[in-house]
Amino acid sequence: MALPVLQPDEHYSRNQLISDAFRIFRANGLDVFYAPFHYSNPRAKVALVGLTPGFTQMANAFRAAKEAQRAGLSGTELFAHINRAASFSGPIRQNLV
Repeated sequence: MALPVLQPDEHYSRNQLISDAFRIFRANGLDVFYAPFHYSNPRAKVALVGLTPGFTQMANAFRAAKEAQRAGLSGTELFAHINRAASFSGPIRQNLV
């Protein structure tokens, strides 16, 4: 199955991202989907571990990935950009702060 083409400025729907194209795992009523979070800051002094990303972070991560690719970023720079733009984005960020 080919991955869907996602436009960078698009408002992604649940049907586009919560789909078989991005499903990694399914068992016992649990579905796990891919989101492009790969960056880990080696100089971080605090790590927050949780069950994110949710749909908002997933959509923001895909949008940030497209923006970064369009800007010519790749590798670590691309994933650092995604992390800055999408990690704990949306309402969760204000609740966290």
